Formats: sequence, C-alpha cells, structure tokens
Amino acid sequence: MDRTTEGPTQQDSQSVSPSEMPPDSLRSSPDAPELHDLYWMIVGPNGIRAGWLVLLFYCLFRLLLYLFSGILFAVAPGMSSSDSPFTALSFELVQFCAMLGAGGIMIAVAHRSPADYYLAESHRMRRFAGGF
Repeated sequence: MDRTTEGPTQQDSQSVSPSEMPPDSLRSSPDAPELHDLYWMIVGPNGIRAGWLVLLFYCLFRLLLYLFSGILFAVAPGMSSSDSPFTALSFELVQFCAMLGAGGIMIAVAHRSPADYYLAESHRMRRFAGGF
C-alpha cells in the first residue's frame, strides 16, 4: 500500500500546534497552563482573596478617616490649633471609629461573623490580651 493514500500518520497527529487544538483538549493536557480570568484573580475558592481584602480595608479606613475628621473639624473648627489632651483624645477617637467602621464593613464584605475572628467565644478577653 502507498503511504500517501492512508489516513494521517502518527507523526502528523503529533505536529498539531496548540493553537489548532480545541479548547477542551488544551485543558485536559497535563502540560498546558490553566486559563484564568479577572474573576479568578479577585475571588478564590474561599471567597475574595486576602490581598484584595487588605487593600479594601485600607481604602475604607482612609475614606472613613477623612470623613470622620471632616465631621470633627466642622463641629469644632478650633480644635486643630490646640494641643490639649481633649484634642488628642478626639483625634484618637476618630481613628478608632474609622477602624471599627472599616472592620464592620469588611465583615459584611467577606461574609464572616465576629466568631470567625475569635471575638464571640468564652475566652475572648484572654485571646485579645494575648495580642499585646
């Protein structure tokens, strides 16, 4: 028999480039890289990826800090020029409220409860003090 009349040979099937192969065969190949999209980059198997949550927390904290500082300066405009303990306490309170607000929003965004952060169990104060 003549080789030109036969079907494709084994050498012909191995010389097919990956761009000519259908997408299903690309994914089943052990050497092919996984295809990822934007959703994969932001959301992982356990929800939003940790790096994005940290970035979101920082942005929310800064936004709430500017918002609460603006409210403080609108209520007491002379507070920025004094160096009293009340002024220092007020600025610390603004930062504390901004941190709690950003944390509360992050709990809702990450679909977690305070118990996931060991804040609702019987030994919560011991765990909290252990952080110091």
